[in-house]
Amino acid sequence: MNQKLFLYIIFVCMGYSSNAQQLITYNLENSCINSVTYSLAPDSLYAISIKMNSDCTINFKNFTRKNIGKSLKILKNGHLIVEAVIKEEIDSGLITIQNLQDTKETLKYLKILIE
Repeated sequence: MNQKLFLYIIFVCMGYSSNAQQLITYNLENSCINSVTYSLAPDSLYAISIKMNSDCTINFKNFTRKNIGKSLKILKNGHLIVEAVIKEEIDSGLITIQNLQDTKETLKYLKILIE
């Protein structure tokens, strides 16, 4: 896969909560992914960032705007990537997987994302 790495991590609009009213899913397709990058934070935790292409960014923006307050599971090839509550419209096209404990866990997610 010839995707460029992108080193900026941001996923400002979501946080986890078990009090969400309704659970929804978003299937992240290969065609939506513009780039995937990872980084190691000063606290020795890893993070992975996924940048969507422009079409999927617009679709995701509309999807999140319509589903504010709902619990969201983002799936890639049937694998859970992120679970969070949509707090506001996400227009950046960036999804970040944060607080990964070690290299093994990080590589597991990277493998899912680039397949």
